[in-house]
Parts: sequence; structure tokens; C-alpha cells
Amino acid sequence: MIIFLVLSNLLLHAMDCEDTDKGQVVNQAGVTISTVKDCSHNPCVASQIVERDSCIDSSKLLEYYCKNGESKSVVLKCPKNMPCKYGACQ
Repeated sequence: MIIFLVLSNLLLHAMDCEDTDKGQVVNQAGVTISTVKDCSHNPCVASQIVERDSCIDSSKLLEYYCKNGESKSVVLKCPKNMPCKYGACQ
């Protein structure tokens, strides 16, 4: 099982990433759209992965952003008096 996962990671390549809120912006809900190339098939197949900022609870935000052409995520604490709603601290 571990060998398969390692081989799968070698065959999946990030090609591009776009973040609609342009980074780690807590007061604006955003979406990352990543284009990846899966070369486990012949020929390689490109596909898109869409990830939306979302609230973990009323005080924590799961924020997606792009780094080096890949979608990454981080959990951020909302500022005081700005509860998390609809993917943003408001």
C-alpha cells in the first residue's frame, strides 16, 4: 500500500493554481482551482481540483491558497468579534 501511494505521487504533477481571494485573506471567501496532470494513464490526463475556503467552527477558518503552483491549506483563527461564516471571518 505504501509503495502504491509513493508511485501515485510521482505520477501526479501540479501544473497551475489560481486563488480567487489572492492568498490567505480571512475576511473574503475564496476558491482555489488547481490544474494537475495525472500520468498514471497513457496519455496523461489533465484535470482541475476546486477547493473552497470553509469554516471549521465559528472561530476557525480552513483557508486554501496557492504556493509554487499547488493548492495548500492552513487553519486560521478568526479575529475577535469576527465569527466565521460562509467561508470567511465576518
